[in-house]
Amino acid sequence: MPDCSPTPNPGAADERAHDPKEADYVGSNVGTPDELTRLLALIDDGQVVPTIEPIAFTDIGAGLTRLAAGQVTGRLVAVL
Repeated sequence: MPDCSPTPNPGAADERAHDPKEADYVGSNVGTPDELTRLLALIDDGQVVPTIEPIAFTDIGAGLTRLAAGQVTGRLVAVL
């Protein structure tokens, strides 16, 4: 399955940050634009539910420690 990490626009409202259709995708490891489109359709249909854990910007250091220790499932997203 392709790996895709949405990067919300920092100036966006909170509800936009949780809407994949309204996110800016930067540095995605998805492969091709068609694969990304199909993946987003699966998310939209509820067939794939991304695991995203928002963390405070001040908790990035602890988040990196958790990542290195294999204690994170899904993606950590720093919220400014």
